[in-house]
Amino acid sequence: MKTRRQKIGMTVLAGLFLLLTPKLYASEAVNPVRDNDRLANKNGNITALSDSMDSNNLQESPAISNGVKVAILDSGSNGAYQEGISLVDNTIKDNNGHGTLIASIIKETCPNAELYIVKVIGQDGLVINEDAVILGLEWAISKDVKVINMSLRVKPSQKLHEAIKKAYDKGIILVAAAGNNDKFSASYYSVLDAKTSVDSSLSSKEVSYPAKYPEVIAVGALDQYGKVYNESAQSADIDLYFRGYHDNKAGTSIASAYVTGTVAKVISENSKANPDEIKKIILK
Repeated sequence: MKTRRQKIGMTVLAGLFLLLTPKLYASEAVNPVRDNDRLANKNGNITALSDSMDSNNLQESPAISNGVKVAILDSGSNGAYQEGISLVDNTIKDNNGHGTLIASIIKETCPNAELYIVKVIGQDGLVINEDAVILGLEWAISKDVKVINMSLRVKPSQKLHEAIKKAYDKGIILVAAAGNNDKFSASYYSVLDAKTSVDSSLSSKEVSYPAKYPEVIAVGALDQYGKVYNESAQSADIDLYFRGYHDNKAGTSIASAYVTGTVAKVISENSKANPDEIKKIILK
């Protein structure tokens, strides 16, 4: 289990953030991002992914800035970005919508963020496979990004954890969604591995991977009233609860994006601070 800071500090930080953000009106009811937040692995192969990392799949956007480099492992983006790579197909175009939403929230929170898009999620909202996430992390490391957002779920493995630790050791701050408690969560591992039996009563509050790794900031979601969102994972493994709603959508993916944007903003305002100092500001 991770070492956790006092939850009072987390609540205060979340409360301050809520005070600085517009309130939702009754017509903007919060609904869970059920389809877009159900991210898992599916079958694929390393050869296809390695082949897809050639120059044909590397794309650059006209957006140029001198801001904080932020990598987003998601379903692509239909907005402006600094550079991107697809490990799913031959385009950065987001055919799901999840990645575009996450990218827009990060840019909204930190306007001078430089977005590095890593497409690892297909149109169906599923991570193509573990290798895509690992290669995506390696690509992000090669781009010298400062923050990596992972609003997704993957099955834990030693290979994945090694990639996470490599990014962490490079001084990159990793942020991930803790997961949502919907009917998909109960069958999560059985979807990934047909041989795995899951007790739904035990899985409903579980923090998903990669958020559960100790090197990653695990983010739970708050609703528009500053309370823990009813479908957010709730566990001692969560580092921080943060705003988890945007327009009529809600979930820990959104909360993770807001935290990532806030981390990027803190970095831009504290250029001499090291990653540990940045984390202390965020998690105090």
